[in-house]
Parts: sequence; structure tokens; C-alpha cells
Amino acid sequence: MDLERVQTDALVIGGGLAGLSAALELRAGGLTVTLVSKGKAGQSGNTIMTRNSMAAVLTEAPKSGTISEHIEDTLTAGANLNELKLVEALAQQAEAGIKSLERWGVPFLRQDGDGSISTKGSPGHRRQRIITVDARHLRSTHNAGLALSLPLLNKAKETGIQLINGILITGLLKKDGMVGGAYGLDRSRPRVWVIEARVVILASGGVGQIYPLTTNAGDVSGDGYALGHLAGAKLRDLEFIQFHPTVSMGPNKEVLSTAPFSDGAVLRNRLGEAFMVRYSPQGDMAARDVMARAVYEEINSGRGSERGGVYVDFSQVPPSKMAREYEPIQRRLNGSTTVEVGTAAHFMMGGIVIDECGRTGVPGLYACGEVTGGVHGANRLAGNALTEAVVFGLAAGRHAGEDLKNALLDRPQGSERIHGLLEWAEIERLLAEDGIFLKQANLMRNTEGLSLDVIKKEMRTLMGLHVGIVRSGSGLMQAKEKLSQFEAYLKTYSCQEYGDLLALRQLRLILLTAKLITEAAWKRPESLGAHYRVD
Repeated sequence: MDLERVQTDALVIGGGLAGLSAALELRAGGLTVTLVSKGKAGQSGNTIMTRNSMAAVLTEAPKSGTISEHIEDTLTAGANLNELKLVEALAQQAEAGIKSLERWGVPFLRQDGDGSISTKGSPGHRRQRIITVDARHLRSTHNAGLALSLPLLNKAKETGIQLINGILITGLLKKDGMVGGAYGLDRSRPRVWVIEARVVILASGGVGQIYPLTTNAGDVSGDGYALGHLAGAKLRDLEFIQFHPTVSMGPNKEVLSTAPFSDGAVLRNRLGEAFMVRYSPQGDMAARDVMARAVYEEINSGRGSERGGVYVDFSQVPPSKMAREYEPIQRRLNGSTTVEVGTAAHFMMGGIVIDECGRTGVPGLYACGEVTGGVHGANRLAGNALTEAVVFGLAAGRHAGEDLKNALLDRPQGSERIHGLLEWAEIERLLAEDGIFLKQANLMRNTEGLSLDVIKKEMRTLMGLHVGIVRSGSGLMQAKEKLSQFEAYLKTYSCQEYGDLLALRQLRLILLTAKLITEAAWKRPESLGAHYRVD
């Protein structure tokens, strides 16, 4: 196999909003920055698939309320399991994050009159603090998040950030407790990448592809949680996975914003009943975990649609508001007032433990965005995900840069080499121990047993059945046992060709993350937030 070796001050793993924000902040500090993405930076992952809603208290928008209200609402939704310092940082730095996005060229929807940023409400938010990135210039609503990511991508190219696309990072380089880079496999041809860096920022996103039904992009499969765990980082709250209650059914599945519920939209079953009043005193303004379980119960009770869904009724939303604020939904309705929806895995509330600076506790390793835990607690409020990505992306980039500069103060005068954490022989040994050989001849033929595709499909089915919206002790135990069997089998799996090696390394990471999620769910016997135990 070919080998590519890169040396850089800072390595960012992940090309979405969090990763690009971190990279731009690092570059602004004068560091050399390399950003590695499994897909194309700024053009893959979950950021491009978002509805572009961000939660922020803005000085120019009195209806957005106060920072303390934003903090309180976030804590309430998270069942007060949130890390208070992270929630405070989210709310306090949200406006600064929005201003950074504007400087980078991200457009926001604005009022026709005074030109101020438009705000609206959403379930769980007591004030109108949801703002929206303007994506009206894009041809498709399915990739509306490009209005957010492409300006950052262009800025990254303009500032000289090295972008490496199509790389599956399979491990972090580490010696004497310190992270000093990463290694991985090229997804397009037989090639191993080794990136040596003084600081590494994980911004690799969520876990959607671990489940059979998900709103997430095809390359979002939980790699970062496994990478962080293997490097010694602590993880928290992995049992809390948000299932989105309003994903359109049929062809061209699409995540529908829950914001219209604040303007009169209503969930109805096939009998036409507005059923949310049965499940929450907040009715259709309930948090997403409550709404998802309500949809689940209606379908299981025989009141769902023929395709196993329910309906969102938009008839009470003023037409002018639909046209102005929910134009993508209005286009999808195409003259109708209802759309059939179901539930799907959407967002991971838990993840790698960080402080408000993005530090993980492992020297040299930082993290930001959905791969981290603590901000959302047991359930996430709409709009807080993208705000989290930019706020903590900036924080991780800023503090990683400052920490690195402080560490390099003792660098020998005139020395240009800042690397050398690991000798090359040590790197070769690490690769070999991880099953990655630099010689193609070492790949062996596998002729017996389950295929990797079959294992992945069975794992996803297992997670959906036993570690989904509704869980039980017996189901979680079944999942634990089966996942352990899969893990043992993969340890003995030999590869036929490079494609097998790539698939095997990906599946091993996915499987480890699935095991961590299942173990966390097993250890919490009570129902709380998005973790619901029927027993």
C-alpha cells in the first residue's frame, strides 16, 4: 500500500460546522492546520442536511429573551443532567458565534422592515430565540445546510487550511499519555495516511448510521466516540439518543422542523385526533423525546397510518408565515395542509467529556460538536446543536492554539521541526498492531463466516430493536451479548483485499460505539429524557 505522511501544527478530524469553525480559529492564530474529512469537507456529513436553525439570544432581537432563560430552558429539557458550565458557555457565547459566521459570509433570514435577524419560537423554548440561515439561493432543500458550510469551506481554502478528503481515521497516535496525531485509510485507493500533529481536535459528528432508520448522512457512524475512548478520553450520557419525531415518509425523506408547532401546527393520528394532549400538558409544544415516544405509542396502538406513521397538520399556521418562515415545508406540501411523518435516530446527546475550552483531559486531544457530551443532558432543544458546533468549535480551536503556543515556548531557537513525538518505527508498530500493514501482500483471503455487510445490517437492526426509542432490561442484555459475539468474530476476521480492510476497520469502530451506547443504557435502570425503559 502507498503511504502518505503529513506533519502539521494542528489536526482537525471532521469537516462539518464544528470542525471548520475550529480549523478557522486555529488558522487565525497563525498555526498550520490540516483538516481531515471522511467525505468532502463542507459538503458531507450532517451539517449540510440541517434545517439551519440555531438558538441564540441576540441583542438586536428583544423577543429572544435573556441568556439566563436560554440556560434554564436547556437545563429543563436536559432533565438537569447537563454540565452547567457548558450550558452557560453555550448561551453566553452564542451571539459571538453568530457574528463569526456572519463574518465568514453565512447569511441569515432578516426582517423586511429594519433588517434585523428574524427570530421564531420552537418547542421547549419559552422565547423566540430560533434564527435561521438563509438557504433560499440553493436549488434543493435537502442540502439546505450548504448555506452554512460552504462559506466556511471557502474561507478555509482562502486562509490556507490543508484539506484532506475521503480519509477514514482509524486510530490516534499516542505516546506517554499524549496524543500526537492520527492515522487512517484512504477511501478511494489503497493508501495509509499518517498525520503527525501537536494538537488534535475531534469533530467527527454523531452516530446515526448505527441505527436502521436515521436522519443522518451516510458517513455519520460514530467513529469519534470509539477513537476518543481508545485514546483514554472519558465519555458520558451515551444512553441519551434523540429520535426525531417528524421525518417525512415515502420518497425523498426529509427532516421537518418542529418550529411550526409554535405557530399552530398539530400532530394527528389516522383518526384525525390531535393526540399530543394525551402525553404532555405542553401538547404539541412538548420536547422531542416526549413527541417521539407519543408517535411510537400511537403507531403501536393501531392509530398510525398504513405506512406506520402519523401526520403533521399545518392548516392552522398562517399562510403568510408559512411562505416567509417555512418555505421548504410549504414547497413539500404542494398545496396540501398535511404531511405523513415517522421517527428516526437524529442526534446523540452524550459523548466525549470536555470542559468549556474543549479539553478532553487527554493531553493533546480536544473535541467539539456532537461527538462531545454535557451540553444537552438527557435531551436536546431544537437549535442548540448548530449553536453548540460553532461555539465549542471556536473555543476548542482557540484554546488548543493557545495551549500549543505555550507548550512551544521552550522550542529550540531556530528549530523548524516541531514534531517527532513518535519515531517512525513506533508508528509502523502501531499500525501493525491495529491490523494495518503497509504491504498489500499481508492481506489474507477470508472465505468463511458472515460477511461484513451482514454483520453491519444485523447490528443496526439489533440497535433499532433493543436500544431505540423504547428499551427494556432483557432487550438490552440481548443486545450486549450479540454485540460481544460480533466483536469476537471481527477479531478473527481476515481480509481478502483493501476494500475489506477498509470495511473491517470502519465496522470495528462502529461496533465499539454501539457497545458503549448499549452498556450506558443498561447501566441506567430508570427512564429519563430520551432514555425510556418500559421496565
